[in-house]
Amino acid sequence: MAVLLFVTRPYKDVVMKLSFSTAYPALALIVMTLLIGPWNALMGRRMPVSSDWRRDVGIWAGVFSLVHTVIGQCVHFRGRPWLYYVYQHWKKHLIPLRHDLFGFSNYTGAGAALLVVLLLATSNDASLRKLGTQRWKKWQRWNYAVFVLAAAHAIGFLTIESQKILFVLIVAGCLLAVVVLQGRGYAKRRRQNCRRPPGSAPQLVLLHLDDRVIERVRLRQDDVFENGLVGHKRVHRGDALHWCVEVVEQVV
Repeated sequence: MAVLLFVTRPYKDVVMKLSFSTAYPALALIVMTLLIGPWNALMGRRMPVSSDWRRDVGIWAGVFSLVHTVIGQCVHFRGRPWLYYVYQHWKKHLIPLRHDLFGFSNYTGAGAALLVVLLLATSNDASLRKLGTQRWKKWQRWNYAVFVLAAAHAIGFLTIESQKILFVLIVAGCLLAVVVLQGRGYAKRRRQNCRRPPGSAPQLVLLHLDDRVIERVRLRQDDVFENGLVGHKRVHRGDALHWCVEVVEQVV
């Protein structure tokens, strides 16, 4: 996708072509990270806390986002990236920080990039082990903020650059897909929680994997995948699914 965008853009400036060709793949990958979970939930599939597939998509989303951020600082003001955030003739403004649409778009993009650095830094097994499942998940939920900031950034530059309707529809489709699938996934989980029978109250279970104690966690039969299976040891998704089924059968 990035190569196709780079080759087909009519811009003569290579930097501008690079900025454009990394922006849309970055947004698409961020969107994918927020679609994997609800899609699997709607399909009736259970996902571990951290899967190789979702983590790899997230890492590539972060890489494209940061590459786009670095290149983007060189598109309009070569060698003067601070002008993306403050007015060039700042003494003429009561507030020197940019507070126009251009400044808004740059600030939201920079905010998203800073959060991406945080997410990339914790997207590894070492962070999962150190933080524990619940804390690690809380950190990773900042991905929703990345999505909101990236969406605002994209909409801002679509407006500034008066982009073609094709790219407006692409951005709109990405944003709509996240809102719809996340909403449907949330609604399904709420329904499942409402239907949970009294007998599925939390129980204290000792988890084992390869004859090693991983951790003691409180489980409900619908929550086995979300409460620490891969909190201390990364396992293949197929093995995790088979093992979790056995645990559920023991808990019920």
